Amino acid sequence: ELIPVTSAHIDAVTYIGPGGLKFARKLAQLGGKVKVRTTLNAQSCDRRRWKELGVDASLASNANAVGDAYLELGCEMSFTCAPYLLPSAPRKGEDIVWGESNAVVYSNSVIGARTEKYADYFDICAAVVGC
Repeated sequence: ELIPVTSAHIDAVTYIGPGGLKFARKLAQLGGKVKVRTTLNAQSCDRRRWKELGVDASLASNANAVGDAYLELGCEMSFTCAPYLLPSAPRKGEDIVWGESNAVVYSNSVIGARTEKYADYFDICAAVVGC
């Protein structure tokens, strides 16, 4: 049984290879849009300062492409592993879909919102469906 959720936090923003990038781009190409407030985990490298930090141009390009695909889906430009610190943090009793490990523990233990530790790509699918 699917239940409505109030927010999602996407864990799969890290570039781990062409498959993850292709998946995110395909969702965007198909016109996918998130139906709930959706934040993004940190990506593989700094979106603006990658060159200064000595990151390979190919990795930076692919990492930014993953982030861009999720932004196209309507996700917030948050890029943090601590979504509970954002103004859009959930409240006690809300059902949410978060995948980032520390965020799941914080949500369930401190905030009192409820989430499982959702697998990569499940979280964005739930955000698009809204449950």
